[in-house]
Amino acid sequence: MDNEEKDMYDELYIDRDARGCEFSIPAESKQESLKMIRSKGHQWIRDCGLLRLVDWYWLIAAKNLGKYRAKSRAEIIKIIQDFARKHRETQLELGAMLVFQGSRCEKSGDYESALAFYRASLGFLIADTERRYLRLNNLGFCLNFFRRFDEAEELLRAAVAMSPERYNAWKNLGATLENQGKHEKAAECYLKAIECRPREMRSVCHFRRLLERQPALTEKYPDIHNKE
Repeated sequence: MDNEEKDMYDELYIDRDARGCEFSIPAESKQESLKMIRSKGHQWIRDCGLLRLVDWYWLIAAKNLGKYRAKSRAEIIKIIQDFARKHRETQLELGAMLVFQGSRCEKSGDYESALAFYRASLGFLIADTERRYLRLNNLGFCLNFFRRFDEAEELLRAAVAMSPERYNAWKNLGATLENQGKHEKAAECYLKAIECRPREMRSVCHFRRLLERQPALTEKYPDIHNKE
């Protein structure tokens, strides 16, 4: 099957589960939140204003079935970037905030917005290794979704180098390599994901499907049915 013909939702979500759309309703309006951000008072007031503004934009997206309109997505990313330049004393982790917004968008199926938020987060330092890993892994996943496999591979290799004990980036790297025709390398990645988390069935399903598509590989992996 040609890559252009593949449904990337089916390709990547091999073991589907229900994904919801979580959001909180901010007490302040957009205008009130912007006023807080522009406050000359304590920094915590500006920080609270930004948090509430982010929630306001997400509420609007949630009313649109969890999908950002392009203009709104660009606005909130620019607001966060401008906030970082103007308020270096902020206690908010703005890079992590963008990663979280990307994760929200993934859960609601808005991969275009998820990609934009994850990519915007690359401009920020993130101290926490967990969040840095998620940024690379999730951005790689979204690039896979849009068939940008070369870009995804670079990010996912960085993710597995950062945390080789975690399965998710190995699984996603396997999908990247499989869709580039690098089937043996893909199988190795799926197996590594299974070793990292044996009961995670998506990695097992990816591995089995790869062998179904590439029967010649079964000679190298004859114990496939034991991978559960």
